[in-house]
Amino acid sequence: MPENDPIRPIRLGTEVIADLTDLISSREQLGAVVTAAASIPPAGSVLGFASRVAKSSDVDATVALNVLRTLVNIRRMQRVREVDTARMVEILTASLERHAPNEWHSEYDDAWKEACPKIVDAIESIDQDHPLHVSEKAETLAYSYQNIVSSQRIMTDVRPVFDKEANTIQEMIILHTLLVEYYDGISPPSRIALTLDSGDIAELRRLCERAERKAHTMRDTLKNFNPVELPEDIQGRDEP
Repeated sequence: MPENDPIRPIRLGTEVIADLTDLISSREQLGAVVTAAASIPPAGSVLGFASRVAKSSDVDATVALNVLRTLVNIRRMQRVREVDTARMVEILTASLERHAPNEWHSEYDDAWKEACPKIVDAIESIDQDHPLHVSEKAETLAYSYQNIVSSQRIMTDVRPVFDKEANTIQEMIILHTLLVEYYDGISPPSRIALTLDSGDIAELRRLCERAERKAHTMRDTLKNFNPVELPEDIQGRDEP
């Protein structure tokens, strides 16, 4: 977009406005987050990276996550519109003027104007090799699969076998059901139920233990490449 083109506001949903409001509220900590983010290794996700930032600074982990996630989202909007950072912030300003509720303007207008230069500086400090950008890329790669598991459970039950007249239980069959909920990133979550016997459970345990050993081996072997094992939690459990 040429710089002399008129600014066209974009529609901002309530979640985007809430994210920008959190960013405004954290403007005094923005510099500390950005400084810490530039000096630590990348993680496997923006969440994991925020955990590392929080551990290496005095910033609350939730504040670090809100700041970094919102900066990432602004950069994405900027790339889509092919504008520089200052222009993107001008577009957001115009969009807030149009779409933010009246009570928002009375409470946050001045704070937004104060925060804008800090936001521009923060985003312009994030280049292609910045740890935040690398963490964002890693997150995209980690979840670029057809289906992602969101939850799993194993239920154990019995099924009775009756005699001909259904008056006596002759034996009980013990079986297990593996319930897996998954999503493809587009549709609502789906669920599949798989019946397992005790032999299947034992084999599943063996395969899980083997996978854990393989992950441990890879982490040791690739320690010079900052290996990250997902998921990373907000306490910064995973470290290189």
